[in-house]
Amino acid sequence: MKRHSICRLTALLLLALVAASGCKKEMNATEVPPDVSKNASRKTHFDTIPLSTSPSARGFYEEKTTMLFGNAQTDGTIYPYRQFIAGRWTVKGIWYTYRSIFFTTLPIASGDPNILKSAKLVLFSDPHPVGNGDQVHANSGTSNAFYIRRVTSSLNITTINQFNWFNQPTVTTVNQVLVPHTNQPFQDLQIDLTAMMKQVIAEGPTIGALGLMAQLQNETNSYNIRIFCSTDQPDASRKPYLVLEYYDM
Repeated sequence: MKRHSICRLTALLLLALVAASGCKKEMNATEVPPDVSKNASRKTHFDTIPLSTSPSARGFYEEKTTMLFGNAQTDGTIYPYRQFIAGRWTVKGIWYTYRSIFFTTLPIASGDPNILKSAKLVLFSDPHPVGNGDQVHANSGTSNAFYIRRVTSSLNITTINQFNWFNQPTVTTVNQVLVPHTNQPFQDLQIDLTAMMKQVIAEGPTIGALGLMAQLQNETNSYNIRIFCSTDQPDASRKPYLVLEYYDM
């Protein structure tokens, strides 16, 4: 009788462990974006999910974008705006440059940069790019490569409308990322910012919002443009967002 009782107890414990393990897998699967979770291990976790205001592992945060637009004579900056653009194009025969900034209040670790496994800025091509470029394709031109650079100005996400073409935030080219030219009319991107964000972590606590600027590699007078959805895009599933993946130390 005693042996049967032990066996029965062991079996019940095994069933309980299997059930608990199954529940844990199901919960974790809903906590990370499916497009960036394929290579995640049990020893990592994600710190954002693709929503503009979302509870993360470290609390609530906001993500916003603004577009700077102008030339030496004119500021045409629009905020808020439904598109996130890096480009050079004409309006009524006059050349204008587009630069865009992504802002996030996501809390960022500080100290040891090796705690960060990866960092990605996710951008979605605007499927309806009416109003800019050739108004048909999100990507146009023969030299539309663009940079992602870190903003070094002090940023407050509630006052980002302070920036315009003649009052742009400062940026650094250290660990900038060059996104190559594309001939594809539409192209969603996951831009690797791991080196850049490791530097942010090493520099210490982030004060205010983090800013990332997109601008063409070549801003001379030539028709080149990349048009993405902004955080003011009506389709919530196509808003840009930052993903930070940390090691559990």
